[in-house]
Amino acid sequence: DEAVRARAERLLETLSRVPRPVEHAPAKEPSRADRIAMLIGRWTKDEDAELDPLGEPYLDALLALDEGRAEEGAKALELIVKGMEAPRHVMRPLARARRAVGDMDGAVSAIEAYLTLDAITSEDILASYAELASIAAERRDVEGAIAAYERCIEALDDDPRPCLLLGQYLRLEGRPAEAVEVLEIATSMMTERDFQVVLELALCRHALGEDDHAVALFEEVLAHFRTRGRLEIPEDAAIPLAMIYEKRERIDRAADLMRVLAEHGPHIRRAIYGLEAARLVTALGLSDEARRLLRRARAATEDEALRTRADEALRALEST
Repeated sequence: DEAVRARAERLLETLSRVPRPVEHAPAKEPSRADRIAMLIGRWTKDEDAELDPLGEPYLDALLALDEGRAEEGAKALELIVKGMEAPRHVMRPLARARRAVGDMDGAVSAIEAYLTLDAITSEDILASYAELASIAAERRDVEGAIAAYERCIEALDDDPRPCLLLGQYLRLEGRPAEAVEVLEIATSMMTERDFQVVLELALCRHALGEDDHAVALFEEVLAHFRTRGRLEIPEDAAIPLAMIYEKRERIDRAADLMRVLAEHGPHIRRAIYGLEAARLVTALGLSDEARRLLRRARAATEDEALRTRADEALRALEST
């Protein structure tokens, strides 16, 4: 009903203002030698044969890109490529550099050149087409982005990941019915259903108003985590599922989901989920549990607006 919809919109608006946390920040910055070792360690034998002879200038250009010195890195890579007879693997970092300085056409050209190579992995093919789609999306070329993902599906015809990426993109573009068709193709390629594909299908069914189907899929996602003994659950599954249950007056189930998020979700949003869980358990007449949740929510945040909401809710409980 409208009251549930309004509360859902307020929750989503509040969540949108809370930044995503940076988990497990490193104690110190890795040294230059460590960073170079990480870069070189990811090279295949074919990449090493081409890139190692480029020496320090190439490594310096890569580090410049990683450090946000895009102009410096791009200029260095352009000079390196000009001096090469047949540049191959260097085209991917060149594409990244060109995109970083706003040369989108140049970035596309470099990626397309890279994709003509024979000795590249499926992961690199996937990343390259995803980059082409991302560039098209940045230009608001929706059909161009879709075409890039479709080319990736054709290139990796037995891999469900391109279908997942296209399905997610179509859903975010407001085309859930088309997304379902693509995601169903992804599931047909799998011997075991991947929870990310199931989650996307659930979100699409929810967007289409097919909530019976969506509930079953959301619950399948949560079961994936539960059977593996994991306490944390995906917010993208728990929040819409809780909203559906509340709309259906399954307040107990909605409260359970919000309590799990309040206790095991990202620390930066636990206070918000605690407030929601407290509201739901209050509706169930569980005042003591509501107080516990509100006190924990208040202690979990330094946001004065959230603390005020917790205080007001506690006072309201005391007056009843």
